[in-house]
Amino acid sequence: MKKFKAVFGNGETNSEVLDLVNINDESDRIMAAPDEFTEGEIVSENAIILEECNMVDDHCFGTGIFAFKK
Repeated sequence: MKKFKAVFGNGETNSEVLDLVNINDESDRIMAAPDEFTEGEIVSENAIILEECNMVDDHCFGTGIFAFKK
């Protein structure tokens, strides 16, 4: 079972938005839904659900996969 830590983006993603990063593989990142997680929080993959949501950033708008708490 994977465990993820909530951290702010690393330059690949928005540095003002939290990502969930796999503790054992930093390249495994999931965007975290706004207001769902706090920085440094550890969650297991069984405690989250993934949903495709609309998103807007500085470059475009579209959809993305976001993690939400169950």
